[in-house]
Amino acid sequence: MGLKEVIEDYCRWFEKKLEFVNQTDDEEIKILICYSLLESLTRCLYPYKIHKERIIITLEQFSDTETWTRVSIYKMLKDERYQSIKQFVKADNYFNNKIRWVVQDSKTVDCFVDPTIFTIENEIKGFNSLDGLRELCEQYKYSSIFYREYLYDLVRESKILHEFVSDYRYDRPYYANYKDRGDKSSYNKHLIIPAAFIVNSISAINKNVNKWFIKEKINPCSRTSNHLRPALGIL
Repeated sequence: MGLKEVIEDYCRWFEKKLEFVNQTDDEEIKILICYSLLESLTRCLYPYKIHKERIIITLEQFSDTETWTRVSIYKMLKDERYQSIKQFVKADNYFNNKIRWVVQDSKTVDCFVDPTIFTIENEIKGFNSLDGLRELCEQYKYSSIFYREYLYDLVRESKILHEFVSDYRYDRPYYANYKDRGDKSSYNKHLIIPAAFIVNSISAINKNVNKWFIKEKINPCSRTSNHLRPALGIL
């Protein structure tokens, strides 16, 4: 078997697992399996990087969407560290104007207004003089939020945050009021990353990883130790 065949056989295994994901209606199972698949792929792509870096870089570079690099401004403005940035009136007005669309009397709001860090850098003059803003933007990228608020709980606490397990029909992230559904006066929304969006991202990553391995002439099976290879048949 040649290298190209080895790579295609390797990625075909992931495709079969994704087919199973698409056949189940259990949102928690979808996310759990996708996390396992993503973890295996990232270990092959970046075997020498730490776990968080592997996950974030893979989502942003191999998923065929810029959504993972978008900044959740709504969440960022709630961080205490943002208070020091409020003194820059122009920047504060910029960010508050961006979240007008999410602070409204509705349960769900599409998230695609959130710009990427690159967009923010180009739209705010004197960005480099705002100490700590880039760090905040990095922390509230969708990829970082996904790692911190989904995967961290899966790995460290062995549980799913139920408020994040959402309707599979949604194919893009959105904001929803999950804590106070019946309280019309409360619009404290959460960023929801639906299982469907996660599944679609993992599928795209798998295809792009396949092409990358072939282009770079890399045998994926040699990049991880035996116990880390994708032997996830138990799923």
